[in-house]
Amino acid sequence: MAKKKVFNTFTLNIILITTILLITFGVIVATIGYTKFNDTITERYNDHAFYTCRSIPMFFTGDDADAFLRGEELDKHALVTDRIQRFCEDQGVAIIYVIAPEKDKDYKYYYSVVNCPSAAIGYTPWPLGKEIEQTGSEYWDIYRDIMENGKERAAVVRKTTANGAVPHINVLVPLKRADGTVAAIICVQQTMDNLKQWGISYVVLIVITTVILAILSVAVFVLIIRRQFVIPIHRIRDEAQRFAKENSEPEMPIDGSISRIHEISSLADALSDMELDTLRYIKNLSQASADKQKIVSELSIAQAIQQASLNTTFPAFPDRSEFDLFASMHAAKQVGGDFYDFFLIDEDHLGLVIADVSGKGVPAALFMMVTKILISERALTGGTPAEILEIVNKRICAKNLMEMFVTVWFGILEISTGKIIAANAGHDNPAIMRNGRFELYKAKRGLVIGAMDDAKYTNYEFTLEKGDKLFIYTDGVPEATNSNAQMFTLERMIEFINSKATCDPKAIIDEINTMVDKFVGEAPQFDDITMLCLEYKGAKSEHERILTIGADIKNLPEVNDFVDSFLESHSASPKTRNQVLLALEEVFANVAHYAYPPDAGNVKITERIEDGKLTLIFADYGVPYNPLEKTDPDFSTSIEERKEGGLGIYMTKKLVDNITYKHVDNQNILTLEKTL
Repeated sequence: MAKKKVFNTFTLNIILITTILLITFGVIVATIGYTKFNDTITERYNDHAFYTCRSIPMFFTGDDADAFLRGEELDKHALVTDRIQRFCEDQGVAIIYVIAPEKDKDYKYYYSVVNCPSAAIGYTPWPLGKEIEQTGSEYWDIYRDIMENGKERAAVVRKTTANGAVPHINVLVPLKRADGTVAAIICVQQTMDNLKQWGISYVVLIVITTVILAILSVAVFVLIIRRQFVIPIHRIRDEAQRFAKENSEPEMPIDGSISRIHEISSLADALSDMELDTLRYIKNLSQASADKQKIVSELSIAQAIQQASLNTTFPAFPDRSEFDLFASMHAAKQVGGDFYDFFLIDEDHLGLVIADVSGKGVPAALFMMVTKILISERALTGGTPAEILEIVNKRICAKNLMEMFVTVWFGILEISTGKIIAANAGHDNPAIMRNGRFELYKAKRGLVIGAMDDAKYTNYEFTLEKGDKLFIYTDGVPEATNSNAQMFTLERMIEFINSKATCDPKAIIDEINTMVDKFVGEAPQFDDITMLCLEYKGAKSEHERILTIGADIKNLPEVNDFVDSFLESHSASPKTRNQVLLALEEVFANVAHYAYPPDAGNVKITERIEDGKLTLIFADYGVPYNPLEKTDPDFSTSIEERKEGGLGIYMTKKLVDNITYKHVDNQNILTLEKTL
């Protein structure tokens, strides 16, 4: 029993634990330190080899490499080889060589272009044009990435001796021709023969230090720590336990006189202060909770105000058939700094704005609101986009005490012609779809708004033909980042919207939002994501009209008026109008009841008259459904024996001349044709 009590004493346990911890700490420090040390030296070796690689193109180019392999300019090859050989010795690397991998042999072989080993390693240089088999399979993919996929740097690390080669790093970079294509690969090999010796010395030093510290720690504890550390700690522990149970002031408070050790006396003072602070905290907790709730409520109000300032009702201009547009903004925080805007300046001009304010949160949101109002209000008074941005910039700079700024793309669409005049204040270039493909439209970009009050901006013009689309965005789209620190990229964005080029603006933006969310995954959103897409449908024609409306049976009277007024304006007979309206009612009722259950959605109705024929097109993004697959009712049987369904579409077929259905780009498209 006495032996057990001895081993359970605080003093002995402190001695044992201190010794064990120091030894454990020494092992961990040695392991981590050795690994970090090794990695740091490896990284420095890697960087040294890379910078050596970057210097090789000053001796010759990819076009020279092609000539050497063809057996041309051999005098120059000899001169280049001599210079690189000297450069290899000066840089202290093991070998510098340039190779041309063979694509036709899946990069398993390559030709030697230049081969300059250091005299210290005793390698025999490869002759020009020698074909060599690459035995290391990891090199095959590296060669392919450099030659075909635009990879600018790669490295292979060997930390152990293998196949007669000492530990080394091999860094590879492309050697490019004048046209930017890759002709060959520059390789620089750097040995790491000193790493092992340095690592052993480091570990030995850590072990010796740990042993000495363990011995000294035990001696110090026996002489000092028990009196000035252990006993005071016991008193502090007892007081902490008492306060945890009672939450009241002590009868005999402890203070700094408990120990001569500054840390222990400070701990005693800290405990005393903590008790007083905790008592005050308990008293003020209700008030603090109320204040926090107030902040949350104010942020929610700010978010609602910001959302209300953006046009979020679509279709934005249901009575305008010349264009269709859609926009969205997803803030990284509760409120954001991005914004979009669109507004009719007059009956023939539509203003389009997208912008990105520096920073995030409430300050950016306030700056965004001011900028948005200034642009829209100034645009309504007239002027070109460049003139408007110059005036807005002056007003922003006049009171920009926080030195914030905003990038802006502002364009004005002339609706009757499709011509857009635009100016760019440091924003990303727009993407324009012509002939079925989106491409970036690159033009001069001016300084961001808010940087300098005398900044000038330049107008540029382009024209949208019927069916063309405009896509504008903030950098939150291409710079969206996943958990592997990979960005979505501008190239991936353009490739994706091209895959959806035939869709309408809403579908394009919805799809790219989904794609970005899928790409980012669980990673936090660091930037606001804002987009606006416009489709130009051509100048308004008296022979065609488009209505986008909610697929709700309550909207049937409005749909009837839309079609009937169009028929009446083209002198359709009362009989024809009644037949068309009966067919219209059946089709619209089907869409309203079955397209979006249980959610809501829109249906786009296009009416067109050409050569005396009416065409009605119903398009929706609802559940795929072909009503023409319904079997016509068998009127030879009694009503009781007939199968339910099919009567409505049967009547529609009889009321019109032709009816067709197709499902394209996730849309149900039903077309009715009727001769007037």
